[in-house]
Amino acid sequence: MKRIIRLTETDLTNLVKRIINEQRSPFLSVFPNKSVLSKSGIEGQNGGNIIYLTKRDPKTGKVVPGSKFSYRIGGKYMGVPFDIVMKNVERGLSSGSLYAEVKPKSNTVYNMVKGLLPKENDKDRGQTYLKNDGWIRVMVLGSALNEALGKLFDNKGEEAKIDVPNSGGISITLEQV
Repeated sequence: MKRIIRLTETDLTNLVKRIINEQRSPFLSVFPNKSVLSKSGIEGQNGGNIIYLTKRDPKTGKVVPGSKFSYRIGGKYMGVPFDIVMKNVERGLSSGSLYAEVKPKSNTVYNMVKGLLPKENDKDRGQTYLKNDGWIRVMVLGSALNEALGKLFDNKGEEAKIDVPNSGGISITLEQV
């Protein structure tokens, strides 16, 4: 025997909100607070634009199963968004800083940005610079990265923005995929 259940508009709205929140809750169950999130691992595949945020076992350093979240990385310069490719993504164990080599996919953006950056051989180049092989070496301090991770925590893992120091105004956007 089939039963007919009648819902009011309010009941239906609340049910949809609950389902949406349950779909986002895996992030908060893996990273229950900002402290745990600030110790997360970050890695990426060479030639792509996706990084992986993972929880690691403090004793073994291995990724905890079911704790891998994917984020698309994109850049923005003077308000214009652009796609990037990256390689050699890593997070410093002691400092918590993020290191990567990136290139905008657009040659127009690449040519604009590379003219603003110090070169690898410059004495006072800072942490973000144009390498001799044409890739842009980016370093985001652990404190700035943790601030962005805190934003991810506040919006349940959806999106965060990181301003890249010494880059002439480049920012990186993390967008969950």
